[in-house]
Amino acid sequence: MPGKRRSTWYDERLGRRMRHQRGFPPLSFSLLILSASCFSAPGSRNAPVDAPGSSLVAPRNGEGNPSASAEDEWVIDNITSIHGLRPTVLGAPVTTATDQGQALCFDGDDGILLAKNPLEGLAEFTLQILFRCDPLTSAQAALAEPRFLHIETEAASRATVEARVTETSFALDTFLRSGSQSRTLLDAAKRHPVAVWHWAALTYGDGQMRHYVDGVEDAAGPLSLMPFGPGKTSIGVRQNFVHWFKGCVRKLRISPRALPPERLEKL
Repeated sequence: MPGKRRSTWYDERLGRRMRHQRGFPPLSFSLLILSASCFSAPGSRNAPVDAPGSSLVAPRNGEGNPSASAEDEWVIDNITSIHGLRPTVLGAPVTTATDQGQALCFDGDDGILLAKNPLEGLAEFTLQILFRCDPLTSAQAALAEPRFLHIETEAASRATVEARVTETSFALDTFLRSGSQSRTLLDAAKRHPVAVWHWAALTYGDGQMRHYVDGVEDAAGPLSLMPFGPGKTSIGVRQNFVHWFKGCVRKLRISPRALPPERLEKL
């Protein structure tokens, strides 16, 4: 059967039959098979892969985590299955048709929780999110500091993407923590319009934490961060159910390296 090794007895018997019938030189049939597999070109059908269905083996960048070897994308457009995960639904987020495609929209009292940490095992990373902040009135001041993306590990390491929102604009706020090391990035003077879509990016690599809006750096600072372990991801709210978000989220993108600005998503 394909995928199973034949026994030595079978190889020898088959080798004798081939030599007898066709005059083959005394070479083991199993050696021929082994040689062919060893010298397969990278990317060929015989090249080794990490998992069924893989077509490319990318360099590993995580602490023994196979999922840390390639870029990943999560499409946030429903409440039944996100990236193969069944969300825990808080309140009533709504799937909405937008100019960026189907997105999940939150009204300041709902969110979703997913039992996976997309940054697990990454020694460096880029975390990008396609989102839209809705404008807030003075009566909605309680929603002015939403944690619309929150990743937390079992050991309490954390990554958050946040905003400081007004009726007309927002400032991006991000946070990373691992063990006793942490940093907050926020430049309140860097304002961006609400009610339109933006890509935010949070990167970590070479001892530097940076964040960007539409490919333009807003803030940066030094940080020594250990790779994250297993954990959970919430969208639309912090995981202790405070700092709710009013707006929409369409996608997450994760890269196992700190991407330069020219490679970041932008609108």
